[in-house]
Amino acid sequence: MRAGKREGDAQFWDCGMDDRQDRVLVLDNIKRHSFYEAVAAFVTRYNLFNGIEHVYLAYSGGADSTALLAILAVWKEAHNIHVTAHHIQHGLRKSDGLDAEVAEINARRLGIPFVLTQLKLGCVLANIEAEARKARIEALESVVKASGIENAAIVTAHHGDENIETALWRMGRGCGIEGATLAMRSDDSIPRIRPLLCLGKREILAFLRDIGLSWAEDPTNATDHYRRNRLRHHVLDQLMDEFETMRPFYRSLIQMRCDGDALDSLVEASVMRYMFGHRWVFPLSQFEALSAEAQTQLLRHAARHIVRGYCPDAQFIEQTRVMFVAKTESKKIATNQKIDWTWNRFFVMGRPHGAEPELPASVEVPVPVDNMDIWEMASASSSRMIFLDVPKNTRTKLCLDASVCRGALRFVPACLTERMVLTDGRCPKIMELLAKSGIPDVCRYDWPVLMCEQEPWWIFAGPRSIYARPPVRQQMAYVIEMKCILF
Repeated sequence: MRAGKREGDAQFWDCGMDDRQDRVLVLDNIKRHSFYEAVAAFVTRYNLFNGIEHVYLAYSGGADSTALLAILAVWKEAHNIHVTAHHIQHGLRKSDGLDAEVAEINARRLGIPFVLTQLKLGCVLANIEAEARKARIEALESVVKASGIENAAIVTAHHGDENIETALWRMGRGCGIEGATLAMRSDDSIPRIRPLLCLGKREILAFLRDIGLSWAEDPTNATDHYRRNRLRHHVLDQLMDEFETMRPFYRSLIQMRCDGDALDSLVEASVMRYMFGHRWVFPLSQFEALSAEAQTQLLRHAARHIVRGYCPDAQFIEQTRVMFVAKTESKKIATNQKIDWTWNRFFVMGRPHGAEPELPASVEVPVPVDNMDIWEMASASSSRMIFLDVPKNTRTKLCLDASVCRGALRFVPACLTERMVLTDGRCPKIMELLAKSGIPDVCRYDWPVLMCEQEPWWIFAGPRSIYARPPVRQQMAYVIEMKCILF
């Protein structure tokens, strides 16, 4: 490697690749390199490009994004993905022109289309890093949207060392596992993918030297003016000197992110099951069974759906959680002018501030069904809803107050349960009830009986249990309906 020309305050590092060098040979060298193999294995393991047909590389011309450019030049051929190198000229340094020149040369050498966007951020006086990052993301996304290409993603060259820096930075601000590290792939409308999180800066530089690609160096990276640079120079460098390899750190942070995403998915599923439009209605008994930490996560996720994308501060969430747990009659509402939280004997609830009660659409939920011959002649459906006007039970339809369900509702053959307690206090045998109801003898043993834990609640086309009380207005109900039943 040798120092190339300077422009303003920047340095161009030339690794000696000749323009006349055969592109096929260069791509073959990249493909055979252990760096490419490691990135390809990482991308494949986590399926980072699933459903993606076109990627836009945020290409600065620096070492990190140049290494990723080389990786994508090979990957696109093997996996039929279109790649565009997109360079953003911020207008903050005199050397912007050199960065763009190096980026365009490398893209041309590797056969990748090149796009240049020029910004004018020279007038920004405060928080330059954040403003430049925001403008860069907006420029990248606008180009993707303007292209009209579907299934497109933005690819950035954040690597493992930067993931460590990010974790240290965010933990210093009190961040927990959620959001403490960089995502391998975001769930934005235009996904952002980071294929280099499994490797570090030293491996990137060694890779570029081996394949002979040049890059431009941003001189601000060498200063201690920014906190991230100080973490890099004085903390990360000591870690690298202390440990033989940093890959275990990279893997740990990736696994931490995966664990956090998995927990998020579980909490999200719990929240969505009890969303009715923009209202959230969750059983109080289930809420009380959770740990304080799980209750906090549940409320945070629910808030994001009650008011789309909104994340209340920790103090308001804790205030709400304590109110739900204490169940003090004099304290039944918590609000911050965006969300109203309240509770009653059966549910904890949240809705947009000042919103009127609404009738939510029913949400289909599965009812576990044992294998019974009767299902050749009948089918069952179940839904959860809140009624403004409670319908009457019929011979084939049952509306249950959800708060009295002690366990999962399920159907069993009549032969698996003996008696049930009727609303008039009698406790007859189920087979006798079926006979009196006129159920054909051939069907009686398989006739569907709705159960809650070990208690029969309903014989369809027949009587109901004393425990199967109907709901009242504004409370959650289970609705179970049989269709095409023989009677």
